Amino acid sequence: MRAIYTLFLILALCLPGWAQAEEKQEPQDVKSPQNVEQSIEALFGPDEEEETEKQQPSDEDANEPLLYISDTDNGRIVVMQGMRGRGFTSVGLPGFGYGRFLRPSQIWVDYEKRLYVADTGNNRVIRVDQTKNDGWTEFGDLTTPRGIAVDKSGVYVAETDADRVVRLNEVSAEGKVEETLTHPQLNRPTTLWIDSEGALYICSGEDPPGGKIFKTWMEKERRRWEIFKGDGLSGSRFRPSAVVTTGSNLRFLDDSGERLVVMQNMEGRRMKALPFRNERRWRLDRPRGLAVDESGQRLFIADSGNDRILEVRADGSVVAEFRQLEDDIASALRNPGSIFVFSPAPAPEPEEDEEEEDE
Repeated sequence: MRAIYTLFLILALCLPGWAQAEEKQEPQDVKSPQNVEQSIEALFGPDEEEETEKQQPSDEDANEPLLYISDTDNGRIVVMQGMRGRGFTSVGLPGFGYGRFLRPSQIWVDYEKRLYVADTGNNRVIRVDQTKNDGWTEFGDLTTPRGIAVDKSGVYVAETDADRVVRLNEVSAEGKVEETLTHPQLNRPTTLWIDSEGALYICSGEDPPGGKIFKTWMEKERRRWEIFKGDGLSGSRFRPSAVVTTGSNLRFLDDSGERLVVMQNMEGRRMKALPFRNERRWRLDRPRGLAVDESGQRLFIADSGNDRILEVRADGSVVAEFRQLEDDIASALRNPGSIFVFSPAPAPEPEEDEEEEDE
């Protein structure tokens, strides 16, 4: 589709070496995109113009959300609309340097539609802003970053092997660490989440000895913490791999138990494991990524061990599965480690106009 070619044309100009991995030739007779002002949706999403009748989206497709997937073992980020893969676009190549990812982990899209990637194997985090010619920026010298989340206060990064989370003011060469979050029980933090109140959730730990979910927030200039240790879950194993909030509920993936769990609060009230093990073909294997749409009723799971994405209802029933586009082996996912659809994380207040209107 034309949108895909437009994307890579822009990236070829903005990010040398990304769109063309093997050749270093610059594109010819291409106008500079100085005035391009498109969101990630506009660049990654399907082209709505000049589609054939066969390509015309159904009403169902038109209402589908954009899915951002960290395709870890393929060293790329996949963007598509809905579980049928409309407008499927892969961004990046495995390796080092501009436009390349090495075992990318969690991804995030902020309030300005900028894409963030925890580029674990390269010990850096990346920000991709498709509205700028210098849209690729990075912050390096991190220790195995596996989690990333963004709100108005900054960019949170989980440094797994350093047993800490840092808050950056921005992702760039000039970025600075504004805060370092540590806790006596916090070890090997991975994925992050931010709720509508600005509280940060951290999945942490290994099994054995056991994992934990942390919730932390600022209150009267002091950082507060709550910890959930898997109390009340069946079995003795617990290793949370992803968490989201949907209204007043929390939903998390337990990698060790290969299950999706819902509970009302950090004390584990009204906790329930959803019934994925009831049907063999929907059993999870190393589930690592979890996302929710704006309604809170549609959940998306990066089922890494099965190389697929699952869409499920709030009750845990499976709606759809995506492994690859039909008849396109190059689109096959390999160990998808993260998925992003929507976050209620607070955005900065809109700036007020400096000029007041004359009455």
